Amino acid sequence: MSPGTHAQQAFRTEPRNLTVRMGATAVLKCEVLRASGIVQWAKDGFLLGPQRSLPGFPRYSMIGRRGQYNLRIEDAQLDDDAFFECQAGQSERSEAIVSNPAFLTVQIPPSKLYFTTDVTAPWVAGKKYMVECVAPDAKPGADITLYKGESLSSFPADFNLTTLTCQANNEAVFQPVVTTVTMNVYYPPEPPYIIGLDRDVVKAGSLLVLECVSHGGNPLGTLQWTKEGEVLSTTWGEQVVGQKSRNILRLKITPADNQAELSCESANIVSLSPQSITHKITVFSYPSMLVLVQSKRKITAKEEVFYRGQQMELQCLSGSSNPKSDISWKVGLLRFQGVAEAPKKAEFGGVSVLSRLHLNLTSQHHNQKVICQAYSPVLEEGTSTFYQLNVLYPPEFSSEQATEVQVVEDDVATIPLMVSANPEVVSCIWLRRKQMLVKGDPGLYDHSLEIRNVTRKDGGLYTIKCENGEGVNETTVKLDVYYAPTVKAEKDPVYVNQGGRADLICVADANPIIPEMFSWKWLGEEEVEMGEETNENKSSLLTIHNVTRAHAGFYQCTASNGIALPGSVEMKLLVQFTPELRKGPQWRKVASRGDGTATAELVCQAEGIPPVEFTWEKKGMLIDLANPRYEERTARDGSFHTSTLRVVNVSATLDYAVFSCTARNSLGEDKLDIQLVSTTHPDPPSSFSLVSVTHDSVTLEWIPGFNGGLQQRYRIRYIWDQSVSFMYVDVVPPDTTTFTVTGLQSQTTYSFSVNALNSIGESGYADDGAVLTITTEAPSGLSTHLTVAFTVVFGVLLVLNSLGCFFGRKWKNRRDKTSTHDYLFHLRMGKCSSLSCLCSVPISLAQDSKEITLSNDVIVSSAPPHCSVFLFLFVCPVSSPFAHHLSLYLAPHSSLKTVTSTLHSYLLSHWLASCPSSLSLPFCLFPFVHQPNHQVLLLSLSGFSFLQHLPLPSVFFLH
Repeated sequence: MSPGTHAQQAFRTEPRNLTVRMGATAVLKCEVLRASGIVQWAKDGFLLGPQRSLPGFPRYSMIGRRGQYNLRIEDAQLDDDAFFECQAGQSERSEAIVSNPAFLTVQIPPSKLYFTTDVTAPWVAGKKYMVECVAPDAKPGADITLYKGESLSSFPADFNLTTLTCQANNEAVFQPVVTTVTMNVYYPPEPPYIIGLDRDVVKAGSLLVLECVSHGGNPLGTLQWTKEGEVLSTTWGEQVVGQKSRNILRLKITPADNQAELSCESANIVSLSPQSITHKITVFSYPSMLVLVQSKRKITAKEEVFYRGQQMELQCLSGSSNPKSDISWKVGLLRFQGVAEAPKKAEFGGVSVLSRLHLNLTSQHHNQKVICQAYSPVLEEGTSTFYQLNVLYPPEFSSEQATEVQVVEDDVATIPLMVSANPEVVSCIWLRRKQMLVKGDPGLYDHSLEIRNVTRKDGGLYTIKCENGEGVNETTVKLDVYYAPTVKAEKDPVYVNQGGRADLICVADANPIIPEMFSWKWLGEEEVEMGEETNENKSSLLTIHNVTRAHAGFYQCTASNGIALPGSVEMKLLVQFTPELRKGPQWRKVASRGDGTATAELVCQAEGIPPVEFTWEKKGMLIDLANPRYEERTARDGSFHTSTLRVVNVSATLDYAVFSCTARNSLGEDKLDIQLVSTTHPDPPSSFSLVSVTHDSVTLEWIPGFNGGLQQRYRIRYIWDQSVSFMYVDVVPPDTTTFTVTGLQSQTTYSFSVNALNSIGESGYADDGAVLTITTEAPSGLSTHLTVAFTVVFGVLLVLNSLGCFFGRKWKNRRDKTSTHDYLFHLRMGKCSSLSCLCSVPISLAQDSKEITLSNDVIVSSAPPHCSVFLFLFVCPVSSPFAHHLSLYLAPHSSLKTVTSTLHSYLLSHWLASCPSSLSLPFCLFPFVHQPNHQVLLLSLSGFSFLQHLPLPSVFFLH
């Protein structure tokens, strides 16, 4: 391209048509690329000038960055409505350019609206009016809307004081311009209506209160009442708020008002003629009298006697009524229609009605009233009269007379007598099993029967016979005595072979027998499958299929019928099975000296039902129990049977052999070989396993092995990653096979083993030396906080103890120069070496010592004055009585307290421990069990200590 082409001016953005509201700011955009000529705007072809401030046009300016010549017009007016062009003049490098014309349209909102019609004069509904609304000075022209929500061609009757709205709208306004006027429109009232006259029928003698109401009208309508054209009332009231007129008429109704026309009229100044509503009323009346006739005679009172079964006819005649009345009959609580004849005309234009009633008299009619009622269904009113009957009849038992009476045993049974008769003089007797109960006998009171402390033997049928002058009657009552169940077992105990079916049956004597009366319960501790229950009348059957030995035991059958307490019976289920011998390691060996002086006992224990019998063999040959060297003792405890074979003067040559014990019953047998050996060290335990674990303890269990013929005990060994060597715990009491190791660290993995020891030696570790690896749990939040607190306290005390050690050495050096007395522990095994960094107190321990008392005076006088922490170390043989129970009275310079400890029950299992919560002393107790035959108790006052496991004699030092 040529250089000239590169310098040519061009529009990047040309102005576009723009519409703005008068008074707003308009911006016409123009952007020129490579502008070299003079850029200016032209309005309707008239140039505005090149300067950006556009002098002479105070509301005009050119704005924008370099190359932008946007025309800004503030407070747009009607004279700004024109077309604009953006021009770039010719230069040496470029020709002139002119943009497309852009039209700026200025819109003007409509100004104040006004009506050209006189809207202050009253308007008359139904006439047509021309309404004109003007919206001046609008650009573009405004759209004008007249509205009241309805067409303005005519005005409805409720147009009084209605608002007429004129609305003008064009593009220059955000919301329409509105003006309103209020019209006063005259229109006639609505037709009147009557309140209070629900129907045209009224009762003579009543006060009729009617209200005539007319809604609407401008002005409100005038109201008046007329009867047969005669004006009754011209007084009315107006309610402006409710836009209605009211006129209330109070009229006393007489028979002369029958079929009279009542009218209400409404009108106002624009009404062409009055509007009215008319009702014709009918006056009703009911009969004023009734006449009751029997056998063509008028009757008014109780004057005759009738008999049960007699036929009776009554007539009832009503007086004049309008309209016709309906006659109905009522005898007691029962209603009858009777037989009515055709009505006849009567006085006052009414009618009279005659009705007949036929009765077949029974005892139920005695003393009842026969009521005749004449009723007007229109008026819902009527009149009535009655005749009371006197009917003679023999004794009759009430329909409510009980035919069966229930009573709970030991309560009071009352059999009521509900009998009626006319005449009422009645004599009654009670019969049971054809025997008469005379008045005065226990339980006979008047005509009712009462039995106190009733028993089941009193149950049965009772007959009551009553008599009066009209005849005799009798009835029967059943006395049903309820009593609580008494339960018995049909068979007890119940025998069943293992795997068979057991049927347990219980029978109850009870009244009543109710469904689901029986229930069964297993009385054992472990849960078993109960089986199927079948209840039939007075018995219940519990069937257990595939019986196992777990089903053996007691079952309870309970019956409850809701009377008093339930009854129950216990039944024993015996499960018969082949004998089973106990065959653990401890049963397969027996140890004894074989020097001919010892006696060995071989124990064979079997469980089985029916009873078990034992036979013994040695080296496969049946043992002759007549031989005085062999004695057998047997014992039985339930299903467990024990046979003990005593071998007297055990000889290693003759008796160190395999003995066989055979247990048998009718279902089978079982055999166990028992080896008689010399006394030796125990066999290892077996089935070493975990029971439970916490954050600081582990509970373990195992099965004991052969004890070697001697008393054995157990020792637990454990280790963890950061321990220097194994830790040992002697299990107490010695014969327990479940033990809890305490004082462990949380979230730490330990390896545990267990072995057995007796006086000869110790076994290998359980399960062929297998190691049980267990990780302790995380501590609770409180335990974590306590551990942190103890760590801080321990650090402070460690510093204090170190300072005490330093001054202790200096004091000891001075003491050695002046005295030969050294403050060391005196041990039965010899003197212990000096304990560095500790303040020591001499303690003497005799073989038979059971208690050592360290009083405050002893400690204060014996201890060096600089000591703030005391360490007491006791080492003594296990056989010493002092090792089993130790009572220490410690006095840390302030008070005398007591700590009692059983040494065997404590173990220092990790380096850091806390004081027992039950103690209020300022010290912590750290016991340690030393291996193999010494007990060590370590007490540290007001702090913590670590004990390194070292052989005795050793130096125990504080870290």
